[in-house]
Amino acid sequence: MIDYKNFKTDCNNIISTYLSSFGFRLDSINEEDFIIFYTNNKIKLMISMLDNFPHVGVSWEFIGMNLKRIKSSFIDDKLKIDQKEEMRFYKMFKEQNDLNDYPTQMRYATATMEKFYKPILTGEVRLEDVIDEESA
Repeated sequence: MIDYKNFKTDCNNIISTYLSSFGFRLDSINEEDFIIFYTNNKIKLMISMLDNFPHVGVSWEFIGMNLKRIKSSFIDDKLKIDQKEEMRFYKMFKEQNDLNDYPTQMRYATATMEKFYKPILTGEVRLEDVIDEESA
């Protein structure tokens, strides 16, 4: 049993606020109790608190409009994300924040999007190109 009742409210206050600046909006068609989708009509972003259950954690991933999951390694390769730099960023964030609550996990997700994945949010890198490369 999950005792966290503020998932949707916290997503609205933290994640929706961040993503709206990139033209994303809530996609309530596919919404579940602990999984929320956002879309900009080109790509979707899935926010979930179930992937790490029973541990406290909020996961997120880009998905196709058909809800097909896209391997994060393909996105990371396309954006040339240095895994060591991403780990340093995680450690720095963790030193300054208590990651044992969902709202802080959501703030970490948006900080990670801002630092490493912003080119997809802005459309500079098209997720469709990543999907095409993944399929090849």
